[in-house]
Amino acid sequence: MNNKHVLINVYGKRITEYVFDCLAKFNRGIDYLILRAIGGNIAKGVEIAQILNNELDIKINNSKVGSLLIGDTNVSYIDITLKSEEKFKSFSNSKFSFPPNSFIDYPVYNLLLDWWLFKHKQLKLYTYNNILLVTIFEENGVMKCIKEKITDEKIFYDVKNALYRAGFLLPANWIEIAQKISEFDDVIFGVDTNVLYNCTITEHLLPSLSFIDPKEYVHTPNWILFVIPSAVMHELEESANIRDNGFLQFEGRMGYRVLYRR
Repeated sequence: MNNKHVLINVYGKRITEYVFDCLAKFNRGIDYLILRAIGGNIAKGVEIAQILNNELDIKINNSKVGSLLIGDTNVSYIDITLKSEEKFKSFSNSKFSFPPNSFIDYPVYNLLLDWWLFKHKQLKLYTYNNILLVTIFEENGVMKCIKEKITDEKIFYDVKNALYRAGFLLPANWIEIAQKISEFDDVIFGVDTNVLYNCTITEHLLPSLSFIDPKEYVHTPNWILFVIPSAVMHELEESANIRDNGFLQFEGRMGYRVLYRR
């Protein structure tokens, strides 16, 4: 990350997540931030900037409209430049406390982990049984990752799948899929269990549709109906109950998350 400014691309994530991404960057002491809202996300980018301006007193300096090439498609975008007059206090000066056995929402742990990385310059990720997976660190403003020497390749297969489910890794043909779907006004999807397990709808399909330029295609379908068969729901409910000594196992966590997010 540049010491003076940073660019955040706005596309598939929720508005709240982008708001806290911006806060994390200003907490690192940057001078200004550029929100780049792409394609169908332009209205979302404007709303994010308004929230930061109205609720957190982060000033909107200027905005610029342009176009960029994604694959073979020209996509419109808007750049909104934001500036904070004062730096946010680090977490070392705050009194954060959480109730015992409580879950921490994404915006909170996103800020906490970002602050920790900024302060200590590295993060170490471990498995549940205390096996060191990777070390993440910053070098000249660039995030890097060291893969630890572990013989169990399944661990890294699981990490790769987790990144895929979180939207950090995209299917190779996501542009073709989005363009094909955008040719139709009304779309019906029959959803399989793996589609829900892999968060394909929320982390890949819907974000990719938001990139499509309305000048060349139908912007997005008028509506999309997702049909979930009762057999799929039965599989999810069964997997959500897979436990060992009272703890949810991997399949249990997957099923429970799908049911919770649905």
